[in-house]
Amino acid sequence: MKLVKSVLVVSIVGLLLAGCGASNSGSAAVIGDVKIPESTLAQSFAEITEVTSVAALESTEDQLTRDLLNRLVLLEIVRQAAVLAEVEVTPADVAAERSKTEADFGGPAQLTEAALAQAIAPKDINGVLELGLTISRIGVKLEPTGTQESQSAAFNTFILSFVEGLDIQISPRYGTWNAQQISVDAPTNPVAGTPGE
Repeated sequence: MKLVKSVLVVSIVGLLLAGCGASNSGSAAVIGDVKIPESTLAQSFAEITEVTSVAALESTEDQLTRDLLNRLVLLEIVRQAAVLAEVEVTPADVAAERSKTEADFGGPAQLTEAALAQAIAPKDINGVLELGLTISRIGVKLEPTGTQESQSAAFNTFILSFVEGLDIQISPRYGTWNAQQISVDAPTNPVAGTPGE
């Protein structure tokens, strides 16, 4: 994903912080009882666009925003699913994975650069690592003696079932929730989903 350093960023961030609805004002999404603040989404967007351009990421402002939100929503869903699956990923686990990943990329700076190229804000790297670890551990818990493929399939079946019983609300500004794809779709009203307007 890509980002831009300009006055436009300031206006976009301001609009991201503007709020989405009366009942969940200030929330980009609500997963069960957990709210994802618009400020969190805005910070991720700003971190990326301060370093690179949206065009360089071959994206658009609204698509980048939606991709960032989708990742935040997925992380929260998987966190809640992990509780049901009795799987735990601790901060120490994430820190260890971060150190390993940094070594694989040649250092912290190189990891950050690679993350930005994938539209991952520096502050969200640990969340992405946590997401990967949690998905992997849930798969192993469901299929202890299975292959990586069977564990992945078991996770997919599990998470689809889990999402069915979860109340997920997305601010109309950013899109609509697609439970079958476990993703945030583009808003039905294009104007409402454009961060720069």
